[in-house]
Amino acid sequence: MKLCYISDARSIHLQRWVKHFAARGFEIHVISYHRAELTGATLHHIHHCHQRLAQPITYPYETLKIANILKRIAPDVVHLFYVSIDGLAPALFKRQPLCVSPLGSDIRYDLVVNPRFRPIIKYILQRADLILVLSQFLTKEISVHLKRPRPIELMPFGIDVDFFQPEPRAEPAEDDVIKIGYVKHLETHYGPEYLVQAMSFIVRKYPNTQLIMAGGGSQADQLESLVKELHLERNVSFPGQLNEVAVKKLLQTLDIFVMPTVCHESFGVSALEAAAMQLPVVATRKGGIPEVVQAGKTGILVAAEDSQQLAEAILTLIENPAQRQQMGKLGREFVTIHYPWAKWASRMEEIYLNLRRG
Repeated sequence: MKLCYISDARSIHLQRWVKHFAARGFEIHVISYHRAELTGATLHHIHHCHQRLAQPITYPYETLKIANILKRIAPDVVHLFYVSIDGLAPALFKRQPLCVSPLGSDIRYDLVVNPRFRPIIKYILQRADLILVLSQFLTKEISVHLKRPRPIELMPFGIDVDFFQPEPRAEPAEDDVIKIGYVKHLETHYGPEYLVQAMSFIVRKYPNTQLIMAGGGSQADQLESLVKELHLERNVSFPGQLNEVAVKKLLQTLDIFVMPTVCHESFGVSALEAAAMQLPVVATRKGGIPEVVQAGKTGILVAAEDSQQLAEAILTLIENPAQRQQMGKLGREFVTIHYPWAKWASRMEEIYLNLRRG
């Protein structure tokens, strides 16, 4: 079977699909505005113009170039990740079944806020043979924009529960340092500043508590300045962007995982990875997050943009090690049942085969 993905070739999620289906013997092509090393796939790079004034001219050229590539390689199925201008060609010159996977900001921002892309995104969604969504939250967001109902199916990011598997840990001593973790881009819409502010409340009661904020982003300097302003230099560290192996090693050392998102995030893959490592999760009640963090069972949900409430939830877990352990155990079970990578990879293959058959 021949697949063609239209996506950012740098995406770790795309690379996982490529690796999986290449191992299954599929012929895979990737059309991307970005270059990246892809094992098991042929990359077709499209030069993308970033100059806004020139884009009315360059967009049609890029669309025709993508259409010609699709005509030449003649895939059995085209799968678009993130609904934007690069998906116009397979919708407009439709020769193959089109599968579309909105990722969230394409619907929450480009469709709702950006008038230039709104009609294009709506058109692509209407032309899709199947829309795959990360969460029920995203299903509702998309459905209100469809003039005619389209087939929509849940297809979340699966978690490799064999890789994200905790190793046995020694029983903590009463005076052991509690380690809190954040693994996300350091951007305002993920709310990292509220977690730093929450630490100022936490260390008053437990001065040895440590917060490790892994990730890179535009707010890195501002967050480090906030840490200094709150005199938290001994309590907060920034290891930078981590690869998957380093993320697992970090999660293995933590006691609590925190996801203080302030935007309507469509999914919460980092929360699921933490849960798979048997960590309790403190997260905000935004977007699709309540679907992956079971309030009172696998974690605690709080209001967004509320550092005091965030601190109180973390303190509850610090002071209740048995609750942390129970939530971690239930979290691992939840991920293993509902979000194992193998389950969703198998379903994706069924979808591709059904689309090819028509």
